[in-house]
Amino acid sequence: MSTETETPEPAGSKTSLVIFSIIAVLVAALAIYNWRVRAGWLRDIQGTNPAARKAAAQAMMDRGQVAEQLQGQPPSIRLAAVRALAELDSPDAATEIIQFRKDPDEPIRQVAGVKLVEMGPQVVLYGRNKDKQSPAIAALENSDDAIGSGIQDVLKDGAFATPDHPDKGD
Repeated sequence: MSTETETPEPAGSKTSLVIFSIIAVLVAALAIYNWRVRAGWLRDIQGTNPAARKAAAQAMMDRGQVAEQLQGQPPSIRLAAVRALAELDSPDAATEIIQFRKDPDEPIRQVAGVKLVEMGPQVVLYGRNKDKQSPAIAALENSDDAIGSGIQDVLKDGAFATPDHPDKGD
């Protein structure tokens, strides 16, 4: 005879296990869905279809901080993202491209600068983003030195040095 006694299993433990299992399955399903959507965006950004590139860039932009979303990705993906954002040719896209001026890879910083110059003063200086501020002014006010000095380099370019509206004090 054994002196050990079995403790009865609480009535709610099986219910708790079932609820925990359902939550775990839902979290896993959402993670897989998120991964598939993101993989699709990355594929489209690097693709040859201009409409798909723009749609993917816009979707990533709507999610926020494209440069941060792509941290850890290969340089080819980050470079493709800069080019896709430039195709949008909007102040919000310029704001996102400015964030790539602090990328650790010099070629990406250079392409970001070139794309900002190609977008021109109408978008980078005079355009208004969601925050109702010019992307260039917002970048100059940024506390990150890489962003501020990066936009200064762009603004020193010849495309920005020639005033379009001399009477307005460009």
